[in-house]
Amino acid sequence: MMTESNHKPTTDLDGAIESYQAALNELESAAPNLSEIEAVKVLLARDAVQQLLPDKTKLSAIAFISLIQLDRRLKQQGEAIARAVNLEQFREPLNPDPSAWWWFFELPPEIDPWDRFDWVWNVITTGALGLAGSYLFITLQAFAIGGLGVTEAFGTIAQGTGIALIGKGALTADGHQQVAKLLHKMGVPSKWHSEVSCGFAMLLLLSVYGIHRSLPNYLYKKAVAEYDAGNLAHTEEKLLQAIQLNSEDSKFYVPLGKVYESTGELDKALVQYKNAVVNGNPEGFNSIGRVYIQQSKFDLAETLLRAGLQRVKNDPQIEYQLHRNLGWALLAQKNYPAAERELRQAIAIDDQITEEQIGGGMAYCFLGEALTEQKKMSEAEKYWLECLDYARPETVNEYRWFVQNSQRELASCVDTSGITGGLDHELATQKVAQSCDREGLIQSIKSAAIPGNQN
Repeated sequence: MMTESNHKPTTDLDGAIESYQAALNELESAAPNLSEIEAVKVLLARDAVQQLLPDKTKLSAIAFISLIQLDRRLKQQGEAIARAVNLEQFREPLNPDPSAWWWFFELPPEIDPWDRFDWVWNVITTGALGLAGSYLFITLQAFAIGGLGVTEAFGTIAQGTGIALIGKGALTADGHQQVAKLLHKMGVPSKWHSEVSCGFAMLLLLSVYGIHRSLPNYLYKKAVAEYDAGNLAHTEEKLLQAIQLNSEDSKFYVPLGKVYESTGELDKALVQYKNAVVNGNPEGFNSIGRVYIQQSKFDLAETLLRAGLQRVKNDPQIEYQLHRNLGWALLAQKNYPAAERELRQAIAIDDQITEEQIGGGMAYCFLGEALTEQKKMSEAEKYWLECLDYARPETVNEYRWFVQNSQRELASCVDTSGITGGLDHELATQKVAQSCDREGLIQSIKSAAIPGNQN
């Protein structure tokens, strides 16, 4: 290192560097409590060196190395200089070039107490976005079955955009700056940026989670409406989407099984009904019992239907179905008195149900057959006529029963709009009126009730 005692400067540049060194030595001795003059003196000395640097041909290797070392020492005193001098005031008259870095020392930004835990907020933000993204992915997987509707598509796009925006802000420097600008425009102080970003992430997570939780029930309601309208393809689509989102809820499996049962796909229907029975769903017991009736497994059907009756609570429609199907199973086993008891109980429950139901009215038909087989023809007439007015089979196999009983002519007079699509209830009524010889059928029923005409 050059010193005044052992080296005489050979050029103006060497002299300027030595003056710079002397000023820096003085500044370091006074640090960290510098006076304004000590700080300005070293900065001006550095200016003098800079002015002579263009004459690089006169810069010796020793002087160049010395300058690099001195600059390194000066940078180490940058914070002390910035505290001692208001550099912004000095820059105004001097107007230094940006390359004159010694005039641009700044104090390190003060850490606001609010900012000390920004890393915690950022971790929470990242975790919330990760969860939101996973729920959104599951939702998109569900809608791969049948596609997105307008409402679902809008909600999914909005959520995906929010996750991308906040996620970029939390995970990348460029994104952080963009989010900071956006929050600044919204009037949010910088010290609260991490907290507000975390708040947005949590709101987004709650939104995605709320939709994820409520969407299965929304799809279930749409599926029920489609089923009631006879649109089985749309019903299947909505139920499969609901199961994709929440496979634990047994209520989705029964209507999906009904879709397959309605089209005669009994094996596929049984798979769905068994999923419901595992969870003790009474409607599952009813539905699987109905399928076993159609497969001529009458004793197994009776067992499951009685088990379902033990489990049903405060659900008149399911209780009606269980008694009705148990009566059907007993009728198939030719246990006519027991079938009659169950069917009368089913009708008593049905009389208390105000809304119309698919599959309703069938108890009248089964009871009419049970009474006919017991030669109670006068009473059977009443229920056959009720069957004619109210029967609306729910499945292909329920409808097939009509061509197997003692009044098979009823098959042409029954509303089949509840089995598959392509026929609404009102149109079915019109079609039946056109094709059904109602008067002839009534006369046939009445004739069968006359004692002399009994078989």
